Amino acid sequence: AGEASEWDPVIAWLLESTDEARPDQLRIVCVDPVREHVQKLRRLAAKLPLVTLVEAAISNINVGAMAVHVLTKGAYEDLLQSVPEHQQEELEMDLTYIRNMSCVGAEHPTLSLCRQKALNKYGVDIKLDLFATEVWTYGRLCQELEFCGCQVLLIDAEGHDAKILQSLVEHCREQDACGQTAWPDVIVFESAGLCNQQEGSESEALALRQMEDCGYTVFLRNHMNTDMVSQRALQRTPRLQKWVDAVYCNRCQRNR
Repeated sequence: AGEASEWDPVIAWLLESTDEARPDQLRIVCVDPVREHVQKLRRLAAKLPLVTLVEAAISNINVGAMAVHVLTKGAYEDLLQSVPEHQQEELEMDLTYIRNMSCVGAEHPTLSLCRQKALNKYGVDIKLDLFATEVWTYGRLCQELEFCGCQVLLIDAEGHDAKILQSLVEHCREQDACGQTAWPDVIVFESAGLCNQQEGSESEALALRQMEDCGYTVFLRNHMNTDMVSQRALQRTPRLQKWVDAVYCNRCQRNR
């Protein structure tokens, strides 16, 4: 949906692994704890009738309300207007980064560095607003929206990725016991060290090992993300085999 210039190339590439190529037929669930983000996505998602938006955070436990730290659009615009025009473009890039790292439960691990940089470089003091959000397990998300599983799971949770993977595994094992298959074909999660800062130095390595024990293998990794594919799905799905085989190293130009 929309013009090609509006597409995110990574999302478009991930969707190529699914068995549905028509955008208006894709069933997509998007979860974000920040109301402003959900409202913006709702306008964009109007072109995709089967998209469901959920204002919540996902973790390994259900919580009625938890604080989410947000740089609001209003604060963002006020900060931009507070500096000379020649500094606004560069500050805008820094603030956009902070806008994209809203964090549940505590401030983002790198926020203090970003705040100090902004104070030293632009003379502005960045302050975040606190809002409340519900926290759901992956199983509750599936229950509330009445679906069992998905083909592609993309996680970017600012250091909470490992907990989401734990919750995913719990749900999928419960479905296995009921004779249902809920395991995603492809899982992408952030592995840049934020989980280690939030939950302990080995949390990302443990999450990776857990997914390997559940039958997943890494087929792509960079400094930010780890991409894994279900070996079971790979063995039975020629479409998925072709998609994975097309991945190549940008440095040596060799296929995996």
